[in-house]
Amino acid sequence: MYSIPVLSPNGKYLLSIDQSDACDRKYDIAIWSMLTDPPKLEFKYNAKQYENWEVTAWENDPQIKLKGFIGGEASYDQEAELVRSESGWALQLGRKTAHPR
Repeated sequence: MYSIPVLSPNGKYLLSIDQSDACDRKYDIAIWSMLTDPPKLEFKYNAKQYENWEVTAWENDPQIKLKGFIGGEASYDQEAELVRSESGWALQLGRKTAHPR
């Protein structure tokens, strides 16, 4: 399943998360600037393992809170933030918690 793209609170950015298990993903997380026409890709994250992400909060344009399910032999949930600075977007990983089986 693909997620529905989400606009930032002020409409400056568009975030898309690909959760498709049916085919290869072109990205896991992507962000486009809506200040240009056409929108400009500013960030793309491709996971090295099985990951499914979701937005948990987006209160201001340059900061997005996420939670991911990271699959593998020892699956876990991962908290993270996408933060935009002058040098661009960065995915900052936070707390890991055991995923209930």
